[in-house]
Parts: sequence; structure tokens; C-alpha cells
Amino acid sequence: MSTNAERQKKYREGRAFAGSDGNGERRLNTWISTAASQALTRIAQHYGVPKREILEGLILGFDDRLIEFVGGDDHELDKYLHPTQDGNNPPRIRTAKEPKERPATKRFQQDYRLHQLRRQVQLRQEHPERAEG
Repeated sequence: MSTNAERQKKYREGRAFAGSDGNGERRLNTWISTAASQALTRIAQHYGVPKREILEGLILGFDDRLIEFVGGDDHELDKYLHPTQDGNNPPRIRTAKEPKERPATKRFQQDYRLHQLRRQVQLRQEHPERAEG
């Protein structure tokens, strides 16, 4: 008979290969602001779904939009989907003592705003009857 610790270890090791496609799951362990945590809790409770489902939906939804956004440029799409294959260094894990890098966040916000504006223009062109007079 195995101990609880042994069963738990076996379960955790199997998570990397879980699912029908064998692609598994990955553990995410991070700190977020109290405001973000409370918002996540409210959203999950409002829709009656686990926080995990909310996070996965947000991440995968944004990824889909970003792929659609850069999809017209094969080089940019390839760079996004395979960031280490064009000679760039792989992402580096920041230690707690290093300052947070904010330019990436600012660029992310600018890119997303640009995407939203382009989408609004596209929708106005596709549906001129909906454009405000």
C-alpha cells in the first residue's frame, strides 16, 4: 500500500501528460494584486465557474486575438509563436531582487489598444449601418 505522499507525487507527475491529447497541464504559481484577486473571485462567482476556467479563457482568448492581429505578417506571427527560434535569447526568469521591467507592459497595452482600434475600423467598414451618425 502506498502512502498519501506517494499517491500525490504520482498524481502530480501525471498532470504533465493528462488529457485526451496527452499535452497535459502546467502549474502556474504567481502573486497577483489583491484587487486582481478579488476581481477574479467576483467574476468566477458571477459565472459560477472555477477561477482556473476564467484565467484559461482570458489567456487563450487574448492569445487568439493576438495571433489574429499579427497573422497578416508571417515574420511577426512566426516570431510570436516561436520566440527563441530567430536568435533571440529564451525568456529569463527575473529574481525577486531585480526591478520589474515595465516597458513590456506598456508595449502590451499599446499593442492591445492598437488592435482594438483596428478592429473598430474593420467593424465600421463591414457594417456601415452601425456607425454613429
